[in-house]
Amino acid sequence: MKEKKREESDTKYQAKRRTFELKRFDYSSFMHDLHGGRKDQEVLSQLTKYADAQAKAFLSTARKVEEMIPQLEALSLEVQVADKEFQLQRTEREEKRRALEKSTKAY
Repeated sequence: MKEKKREESDTKYQAKRRTFELKRFDYSSFMHDLHGGRKDQEVLSQLTKYADAQAKAFLSTARKVEEMIPQLEALSLEVQVADKEFQLQRTEREEKRRALEKSTKAY
């Protein structure tokens, strides 16, 4: 009877020990992967892919903007002309106002 209980106890102990060793091995492998192993490589790979995609997108946008440079320059010239016209109008209005202020006519 004692022998049978001892055998059951040993079997349970061996099963628990085996489970513990497997979990310990899995945890140890995970920690090695996490610090200087596969996980670092995965993160580095993802960051590199992201940076590459971003650089390609920037270059594509730069090419599109480069194609539009003549139109942008024409727009810039139109805005400059409009600004000069506005400044001229403003100056004329200011001069007229000063002339009205200096006039001695009573209303």
